[in-house]
Amino acid sequence: MAFGLASGFAPPPSDGIFSFVPVLAPLLARMAEQGGAYLEWGMGRSTRMALQAGIQVVSVEHDPHWFNYFMDEHRGHPNLTAHLLADLDQYVAIARTAPANTGLIFVDGVARPECLVAASQVIPRLASRCDVLLHDARDPAYVDAIGIYQHTEYPEGDTDTLLLTL
Repeated sequence: MAFGLASGFAPPPSDGIFSFVPVLAPLLARMAEQGGAYLEWGMGRSTRMALQAGIQVVSVEHDPHWFNYFMDEHRGHPNLTAHLLADLDQYVAIARTAPANTGLIFVDGVARPECLVAASQVIPRLASRCDVLLHDARDPAYVDAIGIYQHTEYPEGDTDTLLLTL
């Protein structure tokens, strides 16, 4: 199954503030201190933040235009393993490539319910605690997938990024 491209591709402003930033920043700081890795669905601001923190990043993107735009700036970065996958099954399955030291998974791309399920299935094989962040979490389509997780919390100061743990 392939994803369709949104018409009128336009990259977001590079200096815009995203609501997940106050939630993601301290978690990335913890990953940097612990030497943990980071897996994400949907590359962009979060990827830049993780790379700036010196963290090993596995990122998957479905939109070739956005992927190429982003990679023009970050291609060859030693801490970035980037995947362009338009096939839904392959896109979701990227969770299986999470390094054993992954301590944070960010779900901010397409197929979010499926990615939440895939994240929950990979977490038990990881070497340590792993948190999951879901951006734009108030979409009713995510309710069943969120229900897999034992602990959920909207961190103070944020209205749409949900912190999940098994």
